[in-house]
Amino acid sequence: MEEADSSRPKSELMSSPMEKAKTYAETLGIINILDVDTVLNSLKILCWCLTALEALARKPKVEEIRRLISHSERSYFKLPESKCVRMLRSMSSRAQIWQSKAQKALAGVAGGTEKFDLEFLNELMKFARQIPLTMPEQARIWHTIQDGGSRYCICGGPSDGSFMLGCDNCDKWFHGSCMKVNKEAGEALTKWVCPPCSTKVPESVLESIKAEHKAIAESKAGTATEPVPEFKPFEDISPHAPSLNSLWPPFGLRGSQKAV
Repeated sequence: MEEADSSRPKSELMSSPMEKAKTYAETLGIINILDVDTVLNSLKILCWCLTALEALARKPKVEEIRRLISHSERSYFKLPESKCVRMLRSMSSRAQIWQSKAQKALAGVAGGTEKFDLEFLNELMKFARQIPLTMPEQARIWHTIQDGGSRYCICGGPSDGSFMLGCDNCDKWFHGSCMKVNKEAGEALTKWVCPPCSTKVPESVLESIKAEHKAIAESKAGTATEPVPEFKPFEDISPHAPSLNSLWPPFGLRGSQKAV
């Protein structure tokens, strides 16, 4: 049973035992025999379907669905029918239209002070609930609404949940990504002055701040930029979704020695 569980695919790609079977077929020179090709194609479809079922058991991320679509289009395997992929494409298309509207609504205006249109942002959030996918822009819109739609930074963008830096001179806020400062390095700073204020602050103060920035940057070299927090309104598994544990091993072989 342990061997059967170890052969369970962890993604849309074949598991290690499946790849070994493919390699063995290549070694024997039978990889192009129709029956062998059919079996390998069936294994690939099985892996893809299990991954799709796991994603669709809850409200999936749009990136998961697009990865499944992309994988089905790369001639890696041939599905007996394409209805399921058409359904995924439809979901992805609806999400893409919404994402384009959301990105346009959240676009920054350099030097802008006019607040974001909260009424429109709330409408977008309402429409998002009609799309069976979780999209990263939902988190950005939610944070913007919670903040009252104010604009910040040199880019004129919103407080969208990403890491921000507060200037110790003017008390204005700036996106860490725009300032090229990640969260870990930013939180280690005791002082920070924004670019507009850097021409107004005494040189001696600027030098001490620059020295601190340099020391922290050197100690944190290679640290990745902090990603924008994800908005996860629906993470519960649907009660109607089949249990993946009951689907593997396939063909009713759970508990059977033949499953190994």
